[in-house]
Amino acid sequence: MPTQDVLVSAARKLRTIWLIVGVTLGLIALIEFAYRLQASGRRSIAARSVVRREPEPPSPFELTDWAADYQIGHKAEEAVSWEPYVYLRNPTFQAPFATVDSSGHRRTPQAASHAGGRPVKLFFLGGSTIFGWFQRAEHTIPAEAARRLHAAYGDSVSVEVTNFGVPGQTFTQEIIRLLLELRAGHRPDIVVFYDGINDVMATVQNGRAGLPQNESNREEDFRRGRIAAEDSKPGLVNDLRAVARVAITALMRLEISKRVLTVRQVDSPRPIPIDTLALNSVQVYAANVQLVETLAAGYDFQPIYVWQPALLSTRKMLTPREQWLKRKSRIAELHVAIPPLLGPVISAMVGDRFIDATSLFDVDSLDVFVDEFGHTYERANPRIVDTLMPTLRAAVSPLVRSRMRTP
Repeated sequence: MPTQDVLVSAARKLRTIWLIVGVTLGLIALIEFAYRLQASGRRSIAARSVVRREPEPPSPFELTDWAADYQIGHKAEEAVSWEPYVYLRNPTFQAPFATVDSSGHRRTPQAASHAGGRPVKLFFLGGSTIFGWFQRAEHTIPAEAARRLHAAYGDSVSVEVTNFGVPGQTFTQEIIRLLLELRAGHRPDIVVFYDGINDVMATVQNGRAGLPQNESNREEDFRRGRIAAEDSKPGLVNDLRAVARVAITALMRLEISKRVLTVRQVDSPRPIPIDTLALNSVQVYAANVQLVETLAAGYDFQPIYVWQPALLSTRKMLTPREQWLKRKSRIAELHVAIPPLLGPVISAMVGDRFIDATSLFDVDSLDVFVDEFGHTYERANPRIVDTLMPTLRAAVSPLVRSRMRTP
């Protein structure tokens, strides 16, 4: 009989606990619903009462008759996949104005050459600006350079251009990608590095230069992987821990929880001075150049380095749209601070093989930049290649002379 009383008492306690848990969850759901309802009401009232925001000026890109077809490929391009060492890889796809092959390279239209001898091979490495966001295949920087080189040397030697651009990629990642290409036996004659905007963004995100963009996401991925590995182990403790994590995750998704956490957030750490970040960026870039120069000596290729033009560093007369875009950004100071420090250092290392294109569009009064990051319209690329061509021809001409088919 005592045993039966104990069981009845335990059952009553469990029922009481269950009721308390149920009522608590119900109250949480009710409070969450009420909070979301009032927040929605406040946003609706605010939207009707505040002064209307400045509308976005029209983009020349959106006014083209090919923009809609281009977006088909652009949406496909955004589905980048994971690749060891370099993080990102372009997906393979075919669209009206962009095709990416099975190696992850955007195909570069280039005229076939019937010249004999070994072709001169050019690698273009960079981020989405080299890949050619908002540009048709025949108007990307690599495609424009290929067309110019074929016009200059097509009857003398074949020139092959490969577009290695991957959105978000930084200079350091490009060097690792080049290492993998060299390891695979691919031998370029000339390698063009086109960088700037991704390296600046990564420096701002991480508080120091030399890391990829969104590195905190990779750290979080690693942390979650470790947690998943622990939770997958057998045992009651791990089962309870996994259930607790699910409960905490659900709790953190509540809007009221987010509000409480926002109110209780500690002050952000004091930002690092711009001059410190700029100097750090120059040091990392110079160290990377030294690595590339060592590789170039060992593998017999000619590197060319371009610090790209950007909306946030240009002194051009901004169009209404560019003014609107620039007001959206908060990292202009670093864009402006780096080039004056970088130019003398890298030029002393490699001479004319470093091109600072920061001021390239300073006297251009038309739209050059598509967005606040620094992507350019197609009309800008011939000017960019104009700046690049003297250095490219200085590198290509000796190769042409050595490889020309003898009569």
